Amino acid sequence: EDPSTRVQFILGEDHDDGNSIPVHPIFSEMETLVTVNGQFQWKETARWVKFEEDVEEGGERWSKPHVATLSLHALFELRSFLTKGVVLLDVDAQQLETIAEIVIDALVNKKMMEEEHKELLKDLIMRRHRHLYERNTRENGNISKLPLIRSLAEIGRNHSSSKNVGDVQRGVS
Repeated sequence: EDPSTRVQFILGEDHDDGNSIPVHPIFSEMETLVTVNGQFQWKETARWVKFEEDVEEGGERWSKPHVATLSLHALFELRSFLTKGVVLLDVDAQQLETIAEIVIDALVNKKMMEEEHKELLKDLIMRRHRHLYERNTRENGNISKLPLIRSLAEIGRNHSSSKNVGDVQRGVS
């Protein structure tokens, strides 16, 4: 039994009265605004399907799925954002541009942003979004896909094996 189904049963929401809104699985991702070659773009840094997955340090693969935890400070910040910020849970939109316009209008209406900054914010939101599965142009060319930095274990292994080969060649045992 799916955990969400179990929670719906406990809350008594498992019956279909014909007026219920369809429940969709949630996929969420976090992107960070970065500068690449002097241009702003969004880079995917984490995602949540059922568990959290982070982009590992080298930026080449996802971490193992894990249960996300929050510090007490982060929970206080979340509470502050939810009470003072803009929360839109029922936006009916299919495109990022439409969602951006709705969010920006809500920020202006709540006096959290000046009207004159609307286009600038929309431009930033609409910048290129790069996901982990997309390779950058350097990797698609003839440049080697090998990582530039070797692991400490690999360096130690290579150093030890070359030292042993040198000792054998000199007759040292």
